[in-house]
Amino acid sequence: MADQRAQYTEEAVGAGHPTKADVINRLALVEHDNEGKHRRATFPEGAAPATAVGEGAIYTKDSGTEPELFYRRENDGGEIQITKGGVLLAVPAGTKMVFSQAAAPTGWTQTSDNDQVLRVVSGAGGGTGGAASIAGGSVTSGAGGTGSTGSTNFVAIVASILEGAGAAFTAWTSGQDGAHTHTGPSHDHSVTYNIKYRDVIIASKD
Repeated sequence: MADQRAQYTEEAVGAGHPTKADVINRLALVEHDNEGKHRRATFPEGAAPATAVGEGAIYTKDSGTEPELFYRRENDGGEIQITKGGVLLAVPAGTKMVFSQAAAPTGWTQTSDNDQVLRVVSGAGGGTGGAASIAGGSVTSGAGGTGSTGSTNFVAIVASILEGAGAAFTAWTSGQDGAHTHTGPSHDHSVTYNIKYRDVIIASKD
């Protein structure tokens, strides 16, 4: 669009002249009606504008493929992207999401959830359960003397690990079917678990 400002070479003519164009109001009428109400708001692409205390700014800038709408907080604060691919990025307050980063992004607050696994369910989400930590550790199970299956053998060790992690455990037998005993010197079995993991956080939309 051409420069719509009144030039020093033009005659200062206002609205309603019978033969001459309105020069004084020409710039304002680009995006306003005759009552001064906005008909549209056009934001030229550019860098994030400076903001003072008590100010906020809406602007557009190139995000890689096309200009997108952004909002900058007061006092040159952080910016929030409003659109992506021409689609409004609207997230209701209270929405919870998982982030694989050190801190919650601007506009989100990290929750107190800690040292937990994520479980996918087909029903209602948001529930919690279990009690054991998943950060890693070891379980030692004693075995010795004469004992019955499920209490003094390797099955018992595995069971104690699973049960300690809050998992349901169904005993199984290997070798001899049915109840039987093992006789031998007393000893311990120690099993260490060290699950590979990635730290994530859960944050709630402000």
